[in-house]
Amino acid sequence: PGYAAKHMFNQKHYTSGINYYIAYFKRKLLE
Repeated sequence: PGYAAKHMFNQKHYTSGINYYIAYFKRKLLE
């Protein structure tokens, strides 16, 4: 169970990182 929880956390962290990058990129485009 510990491994699965860690994997889920990594997946969530990775996805939020992508979303943050997309938001940053969009802001740069709109400038």
